[in-house]
Amino acid sequence: MIGSLIVEEIINRELKASEDVVADVGDSIHAAHVVPPGEPLPAVLFYMAATSQYDGATELAGPDDINAETLQFDVVSMCKGRSHTPIRRAFRGQLAALSGREFYEVDEDGRHYQVTFTARGETPLTTRVTGDEFMKALGTRYDIVVIRSEV
Repeated sequence: MIGSLIVEEIINRELKASEDVVADVGDSIHAAHVVPPGEPLPAVLFYMAATSQYDGATELAGPDDINAETLQFDVVSMCKGRSHTPIRRAFRGQLAALSGREFYEVDEDGRHYQVTFTARGETPLTTRVTGDEFMKALGTRYDIVVIRSEV
Protein backbone atom coordinates (compact mmCIF):
# COMPACT_ATOMS: atom_id res chain seq x y z
CA MET A 1 0.00 0.00 0.00
CA ILE A 2 1.22 3.47 -0.86
CA GLY A 3 -1.28 5.70 0.87
CA SER A 4 0.07 8.98 -0.49
CA LEU A 5 -0.50 7.90 -4.10
CA ILE A 6 -4.04 6.74 -3.35
CA VAL A 7 -4.81 10.07 -1.63
CA GLU A 8 -3.23 12.17 -4.40
CA GLU A 9 -5.41 10.44 -6.97
CA ILE A 10 -8.58 11.10 -4.96
CA ILE A 11 -7.79 14.76 -4.31
CA ASN A 12 -6.89 15.42 -7.95
CA ARG A 13 -10.06 13.73 -9.22
CA GLU A 14 -12.41 15.38 -6.71
CA LEU A 15 -10.98 18.89 -7.18
CA LYS A 16 -11.24 18.63 -10.97
CA ALA A 17 -14.86 17.51 -10.56
CA SER A 18 -15.76 20.44 -8.29
CA GLU A 19 -17.58 23.21 -10.16
CA ASP A 20 -16.54 25.75 -7.53
CA VAL A 21 -12.84 24.86 -7.72
CA VAL A 22 -12.83 24.84 -11.52
CA ALA A 23 -14.73 28.15 -11.63
CA ASP A 24 -11.86 29.88 -9.80
CA VAL A 25 -8.75 28.05 -11.05
CA GLY A 26 -9.71 26.21 -14.25
CA ASP A 27 -7.39 23.22 -14.65
CA SER A 28 -4.54 24.80 -12.65
CA ILE A 29 -4.65 22.04 -10.01
CA HIS A 30 -1.28 20.60 -9.00
CA ALA A 31 0.14 17.94 -6.69
CA ALA A 32 2.97 20.24 -5.60
CA HIS A 33 4.13 22.67 -2.88
CA VAL A 34 4.52 25.52 -5.38
CA VAL A 35 2.87 26.48 -8.63
CA PRO A 36 4.92 24.85 -11.41
CA PRO A 37 6.78 27.25 -13.74
CA GLY A 38 4.58 28.57 -16.52
CA GLU A 39 1.32 27.48 -14.88
CA PRO A 40 -1.35 30.15 -14.35
CA LEU A 41 -2.67 31.62 -11.13
CA PRO A 42 -5.04 31.30 -9.43
CA ALA A 43 -4.24 27.66 -8.72
CA VAL A 44 -4.90 24.91 -6.20
CA LEU A 45 -1.96 23.01 -4.76
CA PHE A 46 -2.10 19.84 -2.69
CA TYR A 47 0.68 17.95 -0.97
CA MET A 48 1.50 15.71 1.96
CA ALA A 49 2.11 18.14 4.81
CA ALA A 50 3.74 15.81 7.35
CA THR A 51 5.12 12.33 7.74
CA SER A 52 2.48 9.63 7.66
CA GLN A 53 1.97 6.92 10.24
CA TYR A 54 1.34 3.25 9.55
CA ASP A 55 -1.16 1.22 11.56
CA GLY A 56 1.10 0.62 14.55
CA ALA A 57 3.01 -2.41 13.33
CA THR A 58 6.55 -2.26 14.69
CA GLU A 59 8.24 -4.55 12.20
CA LEU A 60 6.97 -4.34 8.65
CA ALA A 61 8.39 -6.85 6.19
CA GLY A 62 7.16 -4.75 3.28
CA PRO A 63 4.25 -2.81 1.82
CA ASP A 64 1.97 -5.87 1.91
CA ASP A 65 2.06 -5.74 5.73
CA ILE A 66 0.57 -2.25 5.89
CA ASN A 67 -3.15 -2.42 6.60
CA ALA A 68 -3.75 1.24 7.43
CA GLU A 69 -2.03 4.59 7.14
CA THR A 70 -2.84 8.04 8.52
CA LEU A 71 -1.65 11.01 6.47
CA GLN A 72 -1.94 14.79 6.52
CA PHE A 73 -2.43 16.70 3.30
CA ASP A 74 -2.78 20.42 2.71
CA VAL A 75 -5.05 21.69 -0.07
CA VAL A 76 -4.24 25.35 -0.77
CA SER A 77 -5.78 27.84 -3.23
CA MET A 78 -3.42 30.65 -4.31
CA CYS A 79 -3.76 33.85 -6.32
CA LYS A 80 -1.76 36.97 -7.11
CA GLY A 81 -2.61 40.27 -5.47
CA ARG A 82 -3.79 41.47 -2.10
CA SER A 83 -7.32 40.05 -2.12
CA HIS A 84 -8.62 36.55 -1.39
CA THR A 85 -11.67 37.17 -3.60
CA PRO A 86 -10.30 35.25 -6.64
CA ILE A 87 -9.92 32.04 -4.58
CA ARG A 88 -12.79 32.09 -2.08
CA ARG A 89 -15.03 29.89 -4.21
CA ALA A 90 -12.20 27.37 -4.77
CA PHE A 91 -11.54 27.28 -1.02
CA ARG A 92 -15.18 26.51 -0.29
CA GLY A 93 -15.27 24.03 -3.16
CA GLN A 94 -12.36 21.96 -1.90
CA LEU A 95 -14.00 21.76 1.53
CA ALA A 96 -17.25 20.54 -0.02
CA ALA A 97 -15.39 18.05 -2.22
CA LEU A 98 -13.29 16.48 0.55
CA SER A 99 -14.28 17.32 4.13
CA GLY A 100 -16.04 14.46 5.90
CA ARG A 101 -16.04 12.37 2.74
CA GLU A 102 -15.36 8.66 2.50
CA PHE A 103 -14.11 7.01 -0.68
CA TYR A 104 -13.70 3.41 -1.76
CA GLU A 105 -10.73 2.94 -4.07
CA VAL A 106 -8.95 0.15 -5.90
CA ASP A 107 -5.20 0.46 -6.55
CA GLU A 108 -3.26 -0.75 -9.58
CA ASP A 109 -2.79 -4.16 -7.92
CA GLY A 110 -6.53 -4.66 -7.41
CA ARG A 111 -6.43 -4.02 -3.65
CA HIS A 112 -9.40 -2.24 -2.09
CA TYR A 113 -9.19 0.72 0.30
CA GLN A 114 -11.51 2.85 2.38
CA VAL A 115 -10.24 6.45 2.52
CA THR A 116 -11.69 9.02 4.95
CA PHE A 117 -11.00 12.78 4.92
CA THR A 118 -11.37 14.97 8.02
CA ALA A 119 -10.76 18.72 7.79
CA ARG A 120 -8.58 19.86 10.71
CA GLY A 121 -8.34 23.58 10.08
CA GLU A 122 -6.94 26.31 7.91
CA THR A 123 -3.36 26.29 6.72
CA PRO A 124 -1.09 29.19 7.78
CA LEU A 125 0.52 31.92 5.66
CA THR A 126 -2.49 33.52 4.03
CA THR A 127 -0.26 36.26 2.56
CA ARG A 128 3.03 35.53 0.83
CA VAL A 129 5.42 38.09 -0.59
CA THR A 130 8.15 37.39 -3.12
CA GLY A 131 10.06 40.51 -4.06
CA ASP A 132 7.38 43.03 -4.92
CA GLU A 133 4.71 40.43 -5.73
CA PHE A 134 1.93 39.70 -3.24
CA MET A 135 0.09 36.37 -3.21
CA LYS A 136 -2.88 35.26 -1.16
CA ALA A 137 -3.55 31.71 -0.04
CA LEU A 138 -6.48 29.92 1.58
CA GLY A 139 -6.14 26.28 2.51
CA THR A 140 -7.23 23.37 4.65
CA ARG A 141 -5.21 20.67 6.39
CA TYR A 142 -6.83 17.24 6.26
CA ASP A 143 -6.25 14.14 8.33
CA ILE A 144 -6.74 11.20 6.02
CA VAL A 145 -7.03 7.55 6.98
CA VAL A 146 -6.45 4.86 4.37
CA ILE A 147 -7.56 1.36 5.42
CA ARG A 148 -7.14 -1.76 3.35
CA SER A 149 -10.49 -3.50 2.99
CA GLU A 150 -11.56 -6.93 1.80
CA VAL A 151 -14.12 -5.62 -0.67
